[in-house]
Amino acid sequence: VWTMNPDGSNPRQITYESRGPVICPAWAPDGKRLAYSVWSLGTFIIEVDKPWKEQSPQALGPLSEQNAWFWARSWSPDGRCIAGDLQGPTGAYSGVGVYSFESKKYLRLTDFGAFAHWLRDGRRLLFLDENRIYLIDSGSGRIREILSVAPHELGPVFALSRDNRLILF
Repeated sequence: VWTMNPDGSNPRQITYESRGPVICPAWAPDGKRLAYSVWSLGTFIIEVDKPWKEQSPQALGPLSEQNAWFWARSWSPDGRCIAGDLQGPTGAYSGVGVYSFESKKYLRLTDFGAFAHWLRDGRRLLFLDENRIYLIDSGSGRIREILSVAPHELGPVFALSRDNRLILF
């Protein structure tokens, strides 16, 4: 993972992971931590301001499902949880889950979809599945479709504006 200024100057490498490719970087809301995943190993948290040689990447606990993985995507606004993709042994996405830093446990929110994004209210998330974007309330579990572009493709990811009023896809 690299950082740089908006004009492209001052590129700085912040991960030097030797165990495999780094994927799915996700910044904590305070900008002090970064979650990233390493293929077949899981998700790790580092402190961004520390040099790599001083890092001790903290692994999130394993999923209870054997040969399943959690790819972090989006921190909750309060930084207490992180939402991500659940991926089964076949490599297919198997739903959206949330990891709690307090309980050190995962909660499966759905059995379909991926690419979850927390909304600013810290309770609801948007996620993508088959050219549709869904909204889920993490408290009640209620899910509703909010956008479909079928039969067209939505792409593999989408983004939200900071005020949550716009979706870029």
